Amino acid sequence: MPGFKRLLRPALFGLLLATLMVPSGFARAEKPIVGAYLWGGMLQGAEGTDRFHKSLKFLLDQGFQAVRFTVSSSTLRELGLDRVSCGQPRRIGCYLEKALADPVFDDQRIKLLMITLHEFGSQEALSRGVDGDRAREVETEFRQAVDILQRRFAGRPVRIVISNWEGDNMVYCGAVFGYMRNASKARACDSQDGNGIQRRLTNFLDWMKLRDAVVQAARARHPDFNIAHAPEFNVANLRTQQCVTSCDATKTVFETLARAGQRPLCSYSSYNSATRGQLQQDLPRLLRTCQQLILGELGFPERRGNETVRSGFATAAAAIAQQQDKIPAVIIWNAFNVPGVTRDNSYGLFRQDGSRGNIDNLPAELQPGR
Repeated sequence: MPGFKRLLRPALFGLLLATLMVPSGFARAEKPIVGAYLWGGMLQGAEGTDRFHKSLKFLLDQGFQAVRFTVSSSTLRELGLDRVSCGQPRRIGCYLEKALADPVFDDQRIKLLMITLHEFGSQEALSRGVDGDRAREVETEFRQAVDILQRRFAGRPVRIVISNWEGDNMVYCGAVFGYMRNASKARACDSQDGNGIQRRLTNFLDWMKLRDAVVQAARARHPDFNIAHAPEFNVANLRTQQCVTSCDATKTVFETLARAGQRPLCSYSSYNSATRGQLQQDLPRLLRTCQQLILGELGFPERRGNETVRSGFATAAAAIAQQQDKIPAVIIWNAFNVPGVTRDNSYGLFRQDGSRGNIDNLPAELQPGR
């Protein structure tokens, strides 16, 4: 990638080369661990970061051993973090450290933490490229965040996975299916200001390679630090027949990752497969590129009705069971209802008052603590 070696100081680059054979996936498990995504909605009855931490404890009390949450410029308020508390220049690691500063993260019931982590410089990197000074800024910010995770979790039997928000939506200027169905949105994304889909895909891959290098180096320095990097995509099959714009089925994050070679671990936000009932057909193809695959989001809205939702989850669970030794985790979207969202459009496993929601539609295989 352009400028990639220049990004890495000689010692760091040498460390990367020395650790290319270090696996960054997970040991084979008999069954995937089931987690919940804590984003948007949270447990009511607390304020600030206390609300976030009590929501996490609630999930652990329900039997979940894995939780996914997001630390990015757009989620600071919902995490209860003061945007001005970390000064300038803004570094996402500072906010991450504040989010982790609670005894709930010492709870031995936590087996896996998946963090959707976005540097403040990531959007510019995606649109303008990862090279030169910009690459060094993003690398520095990400490395500081990884170092904070190392100090918090090294030597503990908890697996840390760093990922990104749905990669295809990022590349397609916010919403891949919006691009497919709205000609004006597509033109704006394809314009010079939008930087074009192919350029954004290239920049996305360069950003992932940068993160790979930082995580591999951290693992080499700290063998007792169980961290992995799992780039996330959200399109398994770009069905161009549904597209009213200039769609190209080869221009997806997964296809871009596949052309770059096998990866030890990926994350798939799986609505593109699950809502079509095609997860069983799609997983074998995805697993030819991704040696292990976390389902970073799996969910169905309650508006479909309990029987339909139960059937959707059951079909997904059956597909997962066929590949379970290659799927270390399944993260259910979403832990709690999002404020202001009606039940018809809710994915929440629980209501904000803690009462049960979509969790009653999960089959036994996807229930926490099974």
